Amino acid sequence: MIYQPNERLGSRFVTLNATTIPWMYHSSASLLRDGRILVGGSNPNVGYVFQKVLFPTELQLEAFYPPYFDTKFSTLRPKIMSPAFHSSLMYSQKLVLQFVVTGTLAQNMLSMTMVVPSLSTHSAAPYDVYDQLDPDVSVGTRGDCYDRYCIHIEKMRQSVRIIVQCPNQMPSGMIKANDRKLCPPSRCRMKLSMESCAV
Repeated sequence: MIYQPNERLGSRFVTLNATTIPWMYHSSASLLRDGRILVGGSNPNVGYVFQKVLFPTELQLEAFYPPYFDTKFSTLRPKIMSPAFHSSLMYSQKLVLQFVVTGTLAQNMLSMTMVVPSLSTHSAAPYDVYDQLDPDVSVGTRGDCYDRYCIHIEKMRQSVRIIVQCPNQMPSGMIKANDRKLCPPSRCRMKLSMESCAV
């Protein structure tokens, strides 16, 4: 959908063509340098197994051309001259953007927006101990509202399954940090010494 804030109420959202790629977990859409939108059904990485699996990941990409690619806007569509493609930027670095257009622009109507490409890293670099757990993937078969409800219920069941697995994999020994700035001392030590809170 596209939002047109200057249109009258009830006509501000316009439905565009739907993507033909199934959106899987970690699907993403990124705005490209030339204005196209790249739609990815998933975020595969070198660790994926693509064959003989129950739910293979989606490998297709699709480039979407929004309405501003209409030929009537061709003279107003900017072409970025610098920085060069694949340039690296640092935090707090001053950025000078140079672009050209073939049409005439009103300077007070110019604006720039920076977009960070979307990326999901859970599968490539799973945090905590997710790669050591064994939950089932919650998948629906109908695609309707009731199906989504069933998936959420199943996700709760899998969350309980994860909670049960975690204590079984905890290493033996103390589980409390020996840092009095983070974890208070035991109640008995606290009553014996004012200095028990010291590190």
